[in-house]
Amino acid sequence: MVREINFLSERQKTVSRQEGRDKRLLLLAGIGVGVMMLFFLGVLITGFYFDNQTNALRVQESALMTQISGSRDTEEAFVIFSHKLSNLVQIYQDRLEKRAAIAYFTTLFGPNVEIRSIEFDPQNKVLLFRIQSTDIFVLQHVFKLVNSADVRSKFKSLNPSDLNRDPDGKYQMSIAVSTQQAKL
Repeated sequence: MVREINFLSERQKTVSRQEGRDKRLLLLAGIGVGVMMLFFLGVLITGFYFDNQTNALRVQESALMTQISGSRDTEEAFVIFSHKLSNLVQIYQDRLEKRAAIAYFTTLFGPNVEIRSIEFDPQNKVLLFRIQSTDIFVLQHVFKLVNSADVRSKFKSLNPSDLNRDPDGKYQMSIAVSTQQAKL
């Protein structure tokens, strides 16, 4: 028997196989395009999300900057008030130290010594007493008291000076005292 040669059937098989490969390739290409579309869509959605978040942060930053600049006057007033308060505390402290020194020396001098004048130098915090007595021995006793270690230990500096006699027979002396307490 004669065998028939069928070229078409071989060709048909080759085309079928090629069609199968093309279908698989088309399916893979479709899946690849779908994945790429999903990836692109994900990047696009993420970009929109971050843009939205950035805009929200800019709005919030703008609101906070407005609030901060609105509080500037309050903060400035608070700083000025704080500075004034610290100055008042310092003035009050200086006044207390001055009063304490005056009270201490008034009792230290005793009843036979008259305080002629008291001057205060606020910059150097020095109190200047001008005292007088009719008896030189009373002023000599005051001089010894002022130079004693007990009295000197209470004040940062203490300087008795200018002992002289007036024409009316009274003796005068000056004592410069730092109102700052001595550091222990």
